[in-house]
Amino acid sequence: VIAVHASIGQLMEIGTLAIEQSVTSVARRLASGLLDLGLPVCGGEPGNHTGSIVALRDPAALAGSREADSRIHSLHEHLLKNQVIVSVRRGMLRFSLHLYNTADEADQVIALAKNWLA
Repeated sequence: VIAVHASIGQLMEIGTLAIEQSVTSVARRLASGLLDLGLPVCGGEPGNHTGSIVALRDPAALAGSREADSRIHSLHEHLLKNQVIVSVRRGMLRFSLHLYNTADEADQVIALAKNWLA
């Protein structure tokens, strides 16, 4: 209970608007970088609609299976092996960002994805 109270206090001190701006900035950076690599970012080009989640999946597969295709699974494994915490949900590779994520971390993920594509 004490830890929860301290965490909530810290979030309130920072402010929800500042948190949202920080998180969406990192999400836009990540989505743009992945798109630049030709990866299928759900939602396309980042903009006002960008929130705290960046997801990858082939749009043609969205109407089909809920399972991840082999490329998504392979990238997921590559990122996990390189200490990137990411999940696969409903067949999509899902990056769930928050205040503790940084632009440098987004750049590291983009570099890892580029390495995976090579």
